[in-house]
Amino acid sequence: MRRAIVALALTVAAAACGHKGKGAPANVTGTPPYDCRAHEVAAGKQLAQIADANLSCQADADCQNVALGSICSDNCTRAVNHAGVAALAGADTAGTACAGYQAAHCTLIHPPCAPPQPATCVNGACQ
Repeated sequence: MRRAIVALALTVAAAACGHKGKGAPANVTGTPPYDCRAHEVAAGKQLAQIADANLSCQADADCQNVALGSICSDNCTRAVNHAGVAALAGADTAGTACAGYQAAHCTLIHPPCAPPQPATCVNGACQ
C-alpha cells in the first residue's frame, strides 16, 4: 500500500511540473509560436516600399507627410506624393504582414519620433 501511495505522489508531482524545455513550445498544431517582432519588421518593410515607390514630385505642393505605421509597425512619418498617401492608406498590412498580431497578444512599442519637418520637393523627390 505504501508503494502505491509513493507512486501516486510521484505521478501527481511529475504531472504538476509540466514541460520545461528550452524556448517557446510549439502550439497544438505543431507550428512555431507567433514571432511578433518578425511581423513588425515585415509590415515596416511593406510600408517603406510603398513610400519609396511614391516619392516623385515637381513642387512642394505635391508632397505630404504621412504616418508610416499600422497595427503592428510604427516608422514615424515620411514625405510622399499624393499617390503615396492613397497607396499607404490602402495598404493591407492587417491582412498580410500584421495577420494574427493582435490575436497573438503582441504589443507594439512605438519609437520616439521627432516632429516631422514640412514636406518638400527636392530634386524631384519628396523629402
